[in-house]
Parts: sequence; C-alpha cells; structure tokens
Amino acid sequence: MNTKLSHGNFRESTERLKVMRQPHTPFGSGPGAALSRLLEASDLAQRLPRLPARDFSALVQHLGVHDAGELVALATTQQLQAALDEDIFASEAPGAPEEIDGGRFVTWLEVLLEAGPPAAATRVAALSEDYLTLALSKVVLVLDSVWLSLPKSERSREVISDDELESAARGRP
Repeated sequence: MNTKLSHGNFRESTERLKVMRQPHTPFGSGPGAALSRLLEASDLAQRLPRLPARDFSALVQHLGVHDAGELVALATTQQLQAALDEDIFASEAPGAPEEIDGGRFVTWLEVLLEAGPPAAATRVAALSEDYLTLALSKVVLVLDSVWLSLPKSERSREVISDDELESAARGRP
C-alpha cells in the first residue's frame, strides 16, 4: 500500500478530519452536507414533510426564520407548530416560566405572509384556537366598539376601567 501523501491527498484528509470532529446534527454527519443535499433536492416539496417535526424545527433555527421562509411554506402543521414552539417561547431567567415573545410571533407572521395572505391565513388557521389566542394576545388588543361607544355610566365595571384600557393601549399592565 502506498502511504505517500500528495498535497491534494493531505488536504482531503484534513477536510475529512474536520468533518469527523463536528458535533452530530440531525442533518447528517458532515457539517451541512445532508442539509445541503436536502435543500438542493429536486423533490424538496415531497421530502420536507417527511422530516420529523423536531428536525424541521432545528433546521429553521439553523437557517434563521427569515431565511427559512420557503421551507416554512412547505412545512406540515406539526412541523410549523414545533418550530414556532421552539422559537417564540422564552423565559427571562433560568427556572422562570416560559412566555410567548410577541415580537418573534410577529416575525413568524411576516415570514408566513411571504407566501401571500391567503396561504398565511390557511397556515395560521391550522394552528389550535388556544395556541393562536395565546400568541395573538401578546400582540393584539381586542376591544368591543359597542361597549366603548356607551357613556361611562352605562359601562359595566366588570369589563375594564378607563385607566386599565389606557394602560393596555400603551402596553403597560
């Protein structure tokens, strides 16, 4: 066996060593090799929905939400939900309860809108009502226009006070 290394063989060997030292990812053993194959596949629209939801979520995190827009458009509802969960829930400190980051949710809505309003509406409507209510409550304030048009004396105190309404409109508790 010839053990003599040429410059080309040495470079190839060192590249293989670099690949072997990379941490394992759900996309393959090489740094981005399987990811590149997936993204360059001519049948991406058929292959992507078969990707496990947690792997899809990791893929979106790896690429960034804005750069993964086309993939998000092809994702299943389960994949979308997993990626959303991973990205928009955060805690302010270790051990603190996780809360939805309204700004990140808006980012996801923007990415979904890249496929057009009807497609975005379909994707959002596929999420559970409870999930959607929780996420939207971080970015939308819904007020009853009929109630607001009533004189103050006729408004029920159980609903909300004017001070509470003004504070909510300013984004303060």
